[in-house]
Amino acid sequence: DGTVGAVAGVLVNTGVPLGIVPRGTANAFSVALGIPTHIDDPTGFQNAAADVILQGHVKEVDTAIVTTSEVNDYPMILLLGIGYEAEMVEAADRDLKNALGPLAYIISGAQKLLSAENFKAKVIVDGETAEGDVAAITVANAAPPFSVLAHGHIGECIYDDGKLEAIGYVAEEGGATAKAKNIVNMARLFSGVMFGDKPVQSEDRIFGGRYSEVKIECDPPQKVVLDGELLGNTPVCAK
Repeated sequence: DGTVGAVAGVLVNTGVPLGIVPRGTANAFSVALGIPTHIDDPTGFQNAAADVILQGHVKEVDTAIVTTSEVNDYPMILLLGIGYEAEMVEAADRDLKNALGPLAYIISGAQKLLSAENFKAKVIVDGETAEGDVAAITVANAAPPFSVLAHGHIGECIYDDGKLEAIGYVAEEGGATAKAKNIVNMARLFSGVMFGDKPVQSEDRIFGGRYSEVKIECDPPQKVVLDGELLGNTPVCAK
């Protein structure tokens, strides 16, 4: 996804279509757009993806612009994550991904849920400010179903509506009981997104909405993962 994002950033507003044959770990962008991946057919997905290109199937996709402590006006086709998601991506190192593929993210995600802690965040969305303690914030332009925070509160993440989905998750804090609750809460969210037909709006630890511009400040500053790559720390702005 990092390679796809880098190439897509060069093609923005050029009118040149981007053809994708997914060969990464998660292939999240391809899954979000319905391009055949290893999830659909472990052996024949490359030919199926090539057929999509040859048959001229084209979709227009929004591109967000993101600024962090490390990058300015960086193109984002998928999503950025702060807190839990960034820690999960960092824990899934290249050796683990080479050995386990997408399962690497599930393992690292479960490990990070056991140590999830809230941090202070100030979020400004379309000029309105909110402050509070959160363990994770996701801002999504497009996302596959397994990026549960991108879908978990408001429903389907729409990649061509001119809006960004911004979703926060507040973790339980404490001892073993709190850790167990975090696992249960995320499992409930995952189940609701993957197998339900409505947003998980009853989950009191999930909040969010659709916005044109999202600015986030954190105390202490948090790592930012952007389209699968760690790219600096907060503050971050996406629009």
